[in-house]
Amino acid sequence: MTEFLEKLKSQELVVTDLGEPGDSPSKPAQQTSKTSNDGAAGIFRDSADENSSTADKTSDSVAHADYSEPPVINNSVATTSVASHGPLSLNNLTRTTSGLTRHRAIKAGCIALSLAILSLALVDLKSLIEKKGVLDSKLQFTADTSKNKLPLSYAYLDNEASEGMRPFRSSNWSDNLLGYADEQGNVVLPPVYLQVSDFHDGLAAVKFRGEKDKNGSYTSKDDQNWGYIDKTGKIVLPATYRNAGEFHNGAAPVVINGFGAIIDKHGRVLRNSTGRVAPALLGDLYEVKGPGILSGLVDSTGAYVVPPIYDSIDKIDTGPDDKGQDRWRKHKTYNPDYFAVWQDGKCGVLDKSGKLVMPIKFENIASYNKGHAVVLKEGSYGIADASGKFLIEPKYKLVTMYDDVIATMDYESHWKLFDSTGKQLPTEINGAIAQRGQQWLYDGMGAIVIGDKCGFVNNKGTVDIPAKYDFTQHFSEGYGLVQENGYWSYVDKHGKKVMTMKFPDAKPLLNGKAIVLQGGPLFPFITASQLEQSQSQSSSSVTKYINGEGAS
Repeated sequence: MTEFLEKLKSQELVVTDLGEPGDSPSKPAQQTSKTSNDGAAGIFRDSADENSSTADKTSDSVAHADYSEPPVINNSVATTSVASHGPLSLNNLTRTTSGLTRHRAIKAGCIALSLAILSLALVDLKSLIEKKGVLDSKLQFTADTSKNKLPLSYAYLDNEASEGMRPFRSSNWSDNLLGYADEQGNVVLPPVYLQVSDFHDGLAAVKFRGEKDKNGSYTSKDDQNWGYIDKTGKIVLPATYRNAGEFHNGAAPVVINGFGAIIDKHGRVLRNSTGRVAPALLGDLYEVKGPGILSGLVDSTGAYVVPPIYDSIDKIDTGPDDKGQDRWRKHKTYNPDYFAVWQDGKCGVLDKSGKLVMPIKFENIASYNKGHAVVLKEGSYGIADASGKFLIEPKYKLVTMYDDVIATMDYESHWKLFDSTGKQLPTEINGAIAQRGQQWLYDGMGAIVIGDKCGFVNNKGTVDIPAKYDFTQHFSEGYGLVQENGYWSYVDKHGKKVMTMKFPDAKPLLNGKAIVLQGGPLFPFITASQLEQSQSQSSSSVTKYINGEGAS
């Protein structure tokens, strides 16, 4: 007992009074021992909040054994320290505090690590569903890791950029304004225009917004004009044009003072037109109207290449050597050497030097290739040579472009194949995946329908790839696209699949690249409806092609 009192006097223990018997356990304890070390006593008192019930009971029993007004040791740690570790000191207390700090740090680190892992999992989840990328000429897949930074309040007008600039629309439809972003989605020019064109030759035609109406919305007015800006938004040519087209080779078609014209980048008029619309760009030439509203062709300097002697001149689809073979792209490359021309209601073919290569005697010209044209006579199509002699008689609803193999469809949706001499081939098909007046054979392969499945014939008219696919796209750069169960795969000219990877969406190769969408392991479960929709669209497209009504 003497030893215990000495420890009390030396302040190695802090004794508190729990109050009279029957007081509430929650009543604050009162300190009965005074100390000259307020800091140490205070720390010891705070730690008493973590007493265990067992330790409290032990201390209480010790105190009642010797005192009429029992003092109670106010800390289980103190009891343990006296019994097991000797006198309690500030060193022991420091170790306890540092351990608590370490525990809290570990806990915080675990929470941070868990959040980081969760964030990575959510990011990676997207790749488990789908991943956009590009195939090269060897069909090696490279994932697109670039992030689209375009704000959610904006939406692209289309899927392609021109000269690194891509127009977008503000989602605030009351303003209905347009701007430009770069290919990464960074806003370059804010949405302040009512209408825009693509950038060409470093300039874009834009229609500036007018004043706000009484409702606070920008509205288009009939008297608003077009101007031209550069990529910084600087106005290069003021808004003085009633209509304006894109620049090509330093020239652009416009409407000024009520008539068409060709201008240069300084706004100088290179050639006036008597027509009241902007001259049409046909390849590298412009159709302009001369005296008597007759059509001719001028180059980008305004000089006549074809004199204005025709009623009208228009572009004409040409054959496989025309590089505009990807009809799924926004910008179909078109650089024709031939044009359809009209005189007195009849049509012929003109080359860019102004020479007639097909007589002006037909109702219309659908396409021209290798000295032969798909022509319209008395409401039906056939194929004629340069002299106007028919190779395939004009009695069909649809005739594909002249080539090594030609597909025709009559008015009862019966299909036939012909070779380049006009001889009918024995191969029977139920449809050709072809467009009127456009190329059908790509890389010497033509997409066909037999029954309700799709395959390919070669340039001899023989079925090289059996019709076993739900749908097909054309061959390009040695590979064709075939679809099964909503997925696209690439095959060679023997029908062999050239890669195990399959894609929910894919495009033909063009200049050694093909844009594809790779489906992850979760794609079939999360986007099952997308696959079903794709299959339904393919089935509908097959039916349309069988009836000669494929997408143009």
